[in-house]
Amino acid sequence: MVDYEVVNAYGARIYSRINVACPGCNLLLLCDQNQRDLIKEAVAHDVYACILPPYEEWEVLTMIRNIIAKEKLQEQKKHYKKKEL
Repeated sequence: MVDYEVVNAYGARIYSRINVACPGCNLLLLCDQNQRDLIKEAVAHDVYACILPPYEEWEVLTMIRNIIAKEKLQEQKKHYKKKEL
């Protein structure tokens, strides 16, 4: 999870650095509605989601649950592929 101020401070290269440090990680960006350019930039760099204020607890937790469910599904697919071989 990254706040928009981090992107303002380090620029778009922060996305690349995070992807190199943690390949396959899903990034959530906390930003304001008036920062449309940052949102477009984030989407272009494969950010999983942009969450707008107010940052409701249920919204953040739902995003995290979705990420975890997606990862579990990918692991199951890998497991089944190995069984087929």
